[in-house]
This record gives sequence, structure tokens and C-alpha cells, in this order.
Amino acid sequence: MLIYGKEKNKIFTNHTSSFLELFDSKRKSRFLKLLFRRAKKIIGPSRELADKSRIFFGKSREDVYYIPNGVNVKFFYPINDKQKNNIKNIFLESHGYDKDRTIILCPRRLEPKNGVEFLISAIPSVIKRNPKILFLIAGNDVDKQYSDSIRNLIKELNISGFIDLLGPISNKNMVDYYQISDIVVLPSLMEATSIAGLEAMACGVSVIGTNVGGIPEIVSDGVNGIIVPKKDSSVISAAIIKLLSNRNLLRKFSKASREIAVNKFSWLTITKETVKVYKSVKNE
Repeated sequence: MLIYGKEKNKIFTNHTSSFLELFDSKRKSRFLKLLFRRAKKIIGPSRELADKSRIFFGKSREDVYYIPNGVNVKFFYPINDKQKNNIKNIFLESHGYDKDRTIILCPRRLEPKNGVEFLISAIPSVIKRNPKILFLIAGNDVDKQYSDSIRNLIKELNISGFIDLLGPISNKNMVDYYQISDIVVLPSLMEATSIAGLEAMACGVSVIGTNVGGIPEIVSDGVNGIIVPKKDSSVISAAIIKLLSNRNLLRKFSKASREIAVNKFSWLTITKETVKVYKSVKNE
């Protein structure tokens, strides 16, 4: 956080994808540079944000730190298979779906940068191989034109019986959806860092994510999930089919997700790294 005023020792944490849009547009913002000129150190929660912040604000490598976002691993946690199946079937029945469906969750708001249309386009291929499946999209309609196009695409593909647009879900309730999901998909076109990805991992869920922003920094391809190129529905569908056809691999990735979240991305670990930066400024 940047604290405004005349103090000399300030730290700016740059965690927004809107900055990436500004950087990639090549527009120079004198206001931003003026606003943050007093920042002695910059923290970026993805390597992309850290590197582009360094370039944009003209900082040395020693003054810019990559410290990822964290996750509350006590609040977001996995449940055992029996609990998962019971809770999942209660959810499915209460929403009018057949029991024992596999659930794929996409915790993304409906806006262009999140690439939800590429997941939607991947669904018909997945259904052909796995008809007992349900895709859940959790996120509010940020862009009406875009969200309307998503609904139209669902109709065109005739997949309304296999997908549920949940709308906005409060953070305290998201844990329930992670816990009943078999896979989480992050089809983003741009990503500062994925808190939803970390939450899913803490709940012991395998993640399929695009090779953008901070996603590859939390999802290790072949370890706790699969990294796919952006804007490629065929690769997304192939990744989903691969995991659903190999339950041992799915369990392996799920276990690794929880371990990585606890060991690398718990708030305790992230806080320690952040405190080091603040102490370094104080001692200068």
C-alpha cells in the first residue's frame, strides 16, 4: 500500500490488472508517475507486475520485489471424499441436477479479460466424453455486452443443461464451491495474480490455467495442474478430458495443490516476506 503525504519511506504494492492494460497500451501516465514518485520500494504479486512496474516507474531491480498474494489455508481447506460426495449430491439435487455429476468450477467474473468464452466453447467436446458433468461459473456480470454474449453462446452450443451461471458468490461462501469441485479452470487472457486459484489450491483442487500473468507462478504444469495457452478452447477441453480420464493423476494434482498452498502461499509465509521489505526501508 502507498501511504500519501511527505514521508520519505513509502512502499507501493501494485496488484491490479488495470496497470497491465495501461502498460501494454503504451500510454504514459504522468499522474501515476507523479503519485508514486516517492515510493522507495515496489511490491508486485506476480513477476510480470514486478517487472513492468520496475520499467514503468524507472526503478532498479533492487527496489522491486516479487511477493505473491496469499491465502487463508485455515478457512480454505479440503474435505474428504465421503464429505465431498455427500455435499456435492445435496447441491446437485437441490438445483435439479442428477446426482454424481463431476463439477468443473470457473471462478471468474464475466468480463472480456477473463476469457470465459473459451471455456464455454470447450464444453461440447468435454460433454461428448463425459456427459455426467456440470460446469459452474461463479462471478458477477461486470460487462453486460460480454455477459449477454456468453449467454447467447451457451444457447448456440445447446449446452444449457451442462452449465450454471451462479452469479456473484460471497468470498465466505466460495469455499463451499471449491470443496465440491473436481477441477477449477482459469481461462484468463490477462491476470495480475489469481487469488481464486490460490483459494482453489488451498481446498485441494486441481487447476487448469492459462499461461498468463501470475497463473504459472501458482500452478506448476504437471505438478498440481495443467497450464494451457490462452484463447485455445481445444487445449482447454483436452486438459479437462485428460484429468477426468485419469483419476489417479487428478488426486495427485489435488494433493499437491494443497501442499503448495500451505507451504508457499499461506498468509503467514507472505507476511514474513512483506515485513522484510518494510524493515529494509526503515533501516535505510
